[in-house]
Amino acid sequence: MSALFNFHSFLTVVLLGICACTYVKMQFPALLEQRTGFRGVFWKAARIGERLSPWVAVGSFAMGVLQQKIHLTDISTAGSSLLPLVVAASTLPPASDSVPQ
Repeated sequence: MSALFNFHSFLTVVLLGICACTYVKMQFPALLEQRTGFRGVFWKAARIGERLSPWVAVGSFAMGVLQQKIHLTDISTAGSSLLPLVVAASTLPPASDSVPQ
């Protein structure tokens, strides 16, 4: 599913974009000097990361914890749906080593 249609994924992309823009501005300030136009969007994201860094950090941590919780839920759900297949496979008769002639 696209990150635009899933709110959790969209929020993750926005937070990662803010973090990336802030990092780029700290390492290469000349790249994000322009405040208008297309590059202005990245300048604004970097400014948000500079000014609201504690909140961005808390948001990123919360999204990581939530993503881990969702991932663990998916694994447990997938495991329970595979259980009938494992039980069915264990009831099959053993394969014989001899080749029928």
